[in-house]
Amino acid sequence: MPFGRGQAFLANAGGALDAIIGGWQLSGIFRWNTGYPYLTPYDDARWATNWEVQSAVTPIIPMSMNGCPTKTPTPNYFAGCNLTAIYQGFRNAYPGETGPRNIFRMPGYVNLDMGLGKTWKMPYKEGHELQFRWEVFNVTNTQRFNNVNTARDGWGIVLDPKLNNSSPPPTWANFTSVQGRNGEAFRVMQFGLRYTF
Repeated sequence: MPFGRGQAFLANAGGALDAIIGGWQLSGIFRWNTGYPYLTPYDDARWATNWEVQSAVTPIIPMSMNGCPTKTPTPNYFAGCNLTAIYQGFRNAYPGETGPRNIFRMPGYVNLDMGLGKTWKMPYKEGHELQFRWEVFNVTNTQRFNNVNTARDGWGIVLDPKLNNSSPPPTWANFTSVQGRNGEAFRVMQFGLRYTF
């Protein structure tokens, strides 16, 4: 940072003042990720193409993930909007079909990592320095949703839901975890102290 001896601001600072305001470093990495592709739900065990591989269901109406003006108690892939219509908007694969792949995407996310450091030059020996660093990963503590409930009571599709006027189960298309190492996406901090000679 441009403060202290030899910098743009307070370049003529005395020793005590320079020890306080000089030698600071600020670093950061900002990432903006789009969500990765996610396939449609599997059918209800129709085995339309292969006896050991299920097919994906095919949407028969336009699907929207733009959200609703009202909040839902549990995070939902379709934001709780018109769930019955969306649930009924899929059909099972016909014989020989595999269904579409990767037509949905998981939510995108942002991440900010930052570090703050301070270096002191040791007055008793030239070339000797003491550095303190504070690094924070996921500064904003942003949680990124992951995994949609695809169990039979989740967004598994029953036979002809539209023809049977079926309603989605209570946990249909709910998110079940957050992205990150072992499902952990919380803020992490670390501190370091280094002596250079």
